[in-house]
Amino acid sequence: MLMAVIKPPPLLIVMMALLFALPLTPFVVIAVLVPPLVGYFMKQKWRSLRSRIPFWGGIYLGLLSALILLLLPVMYFRVLFVSMSLVDSFILGGVVTILSLIPLFYPKPMVCRVLGLVMIFLGILMWLIVAGGLTWGSVLSIISGGYLYDWKPQGK
Repeated sequence: MLMAVIKPPPLLIVMMALLFALPLTPFVVIAVLVPPLVGYFMKQKWRSLRSRIPFWGGIYLGLLSALILLLLPVMYFRVLFVSMSLVDSFILGGVVTILSLIPLFYPKPMVCRVLGLVMIFLGILMWLIVAGGLTWGSVLSIISGGYLYDWKPQGK
């Protein structure tokens, strides 16, 4: 009834995405910078890990995207009931988690290509279903899908 009297702003989705993105930006930047710093000190183990599994695309950025999708509904619990479905966020977070763990156990190039395309599609779909994919979740999912699509195991 209140929405009939007060019109929402024209860019409500953009404003909701910024509401979710701004508090997490420093944590996402730190989380993305930690693996290269760890890899700098453990060069040999780091290179052998990256040559066997799609670390950046499949595991790290995908799980970080899923963590953001699963964490923010808990942080903004009251806002979510007004602006979007809480269930959609948990479902997409669970799907992204499962898709991120598949390359860890089955690191084949063709599987990674298919999963990469699905992750990119889910990242775009997050903008429609989960209030801009909670911004960082969708951005990291799209980047993760790109890395997954392009990954090839290096020769031993």
